[in-house]
Amino acid sequence: MVRWLRVVTALMLVASVTASCATGREIPATKLPEMMIEAVERNVPKAEIEDALRRIIANEPVCLRIPPAHWLAVKGRPRSVRFDLPDWDGREIAPDAEQRLDAFVDMGFLTKSPVPGHDARYAEYDWTSEGLRVYDGREAFPAGTFCPPAERRFVAIERVRWDHSEKPAVLRVDFSHTADDYPSWMRTEAVRARYASRLPPLGIAYSSVSLYRIWRKSEDPAENAPRSGKLEQWCYDYVHNRPMHCSIDLNRALDP
Repeated sequence: MVRWLRVVTALMLVASVTASCATGREIPATKLPEMMIEAVERNVPKAEIEDALRRIIANEPVCLRIPPAHWLAVKGRPRSVRFDLPDWDGREIAPDAEQRLDAFVDMGFLTKSPVPGHDARYAEYDWTSEGLRVYDGREAFPAGTFCPPAERRFVAIERVRWDHSEKPAVLRVDFSHTADDYPSWMRTEAVRARYASRLPPLGIAYSSVSLYRIWRKSEDPAENAPRSGKLEQWCYDYVHNRPMHCSIDLNRALDP
């Protein structure tokens, strides 16, 4: 069973999905859609599953939301904020907004400077190059999140099973991963104390993913499509009509 998805603009993937049975006939390259999704074949090599898990866990982020604060109405960057008001236009301000913003400074994602002509309850924040790299840009700054990598390493496959309750069938994989130290962006004890609970303990932890065979016209060979695609997760935001990151629980208890 194959799902067909077509890109209708260069910026947005619309879920114009139809399902059809694979016939085994080669699809002419000129008629290939932008993307195809099918069930992972039963004889998929274990090494290919392991490679997919290494890629997934290496890129899995920890997303940390920028706190509500009294940002001054200044367009562009940097942005000024004041910390001497309990709320702003009826919106609650995080009581520890300054400490949370300063934690992003400690992580290397923001810089902080005094605002000329104002007291210490005003400050000016701007992105660093690393902050720009890990910023989730779906929301305009400062209403967004920083999503740095969790910096975990794949260890082993624990269990593999096919779930036929969905079409196409999903390959569900339980696996273990590890880390010997905190992520490189957790530079200070203060940052670790605030955010270490968002990560698994150091050492072995467990996660589960759902995999499909996904072929992309812009990335994968046309020959033998969609079998020439990669093993990937697939999640879709049906509210905003766009693909979305498939977040995984980095420290889950595996089902018996």
